[in-house]
Amino acid sequence: MRVLIDRHDEYDVCQHLLQGLTVRQALVYASRLKNSRISAHLDHQMIASELMSSLVISDTADDRVETCSGGEHKRIVIACELTAHIKPNMLCIDEPTSGLDSSAALVVINCLKVLSRRHGMTIIASIHQPNNDLFHMFDSIYVLAKQGVCLYAGPPLPLRHHLHDSDIVLTQNDVPIEVALTIASDGKRMTDLEKLKSKQNSNESDDTLIEGNMRLVYGKQNPTKRFSFPDVYCLLMRSMRYAYISQWKTLALQIAVLIYTGLMLRIIYGTDIIVPDGCMTIEFGSGCDQ
Repeated sequence: MRVLIDRHDEYDVCQHLLQGLTVRQALVYASRLKNSRISAHLDHQMIASELMSSLVISDTADDRVETCSGGEHKRIVIACELTAHIKPNMLCIDEPTSGLDSSAALVVINCLKVLSRRHGMTIIASIHQPNNDLFHMFDSIYVLAKQGVCLYAGPPLPLRHHLHDSDIVLTQNDVPIEVALTIASDGKRMTDLEKLKSKQNSNESDDTLIEGNMRLVYGKQNPTKRFSFPDVYCLLMRSMRYAYISQWKTLALQIAVLIYTGLMLRIIYGTDIIVPDGCMTIEFGSGCDQ
């Protein structure tokens, strides 16, 4: 599992979740949509249960998604993306730990690491300000400065030696990743920035990094998904369930307004409003012959 360490704004993942659905329902609908082109019979309930177990959200299975915590929201979104029967070779996640406390962040990253090992896929995550425990959970890191400049690429443990070899002074109590991020974001330490940049460029080229992390994919690849009526039916059922659970008050109010409008028209204009000739008395003393 690899991480890009940079600085970004927090991104709200709740917009990807349809409020009113339970966690299990959200995963089941996601599984039906992602696997609609697979002819073999799939147990969508089982797929949802296995993902909830892997991501440690089984206790929230019957909770509505809007009542879950921030860390649970992130894991639910990840689970929705992994409901496909054929798992992706690579999963890119933007700031999976933003807005979380250290304990919740460790749970999220540990779940991602378990999924990476279990399904043999590469997970690339961008993180800003990781703590030391979180930092060492990754297999490879890629520290970025402004304009996408790479300051370090490799396993987490040798980062201290990399800083030392670049003539960056570190005390025993300094945390290497915090020092590297300070250099990356502090415009006053341009000298140290150039040292790290030149050291990294002399170690390994981008072509070598790409070649070392490539994996051949065999078989026919079809990234696009065509229109299908089962998908339309699934989306319609999901929308109806959402409207019934979360929007019933609005729907009831709209129906009441329509009924009230019809009754008022009936009282004001009488039964002549439905006469086919369209003639009805509007003003006092006037009729259809005037």
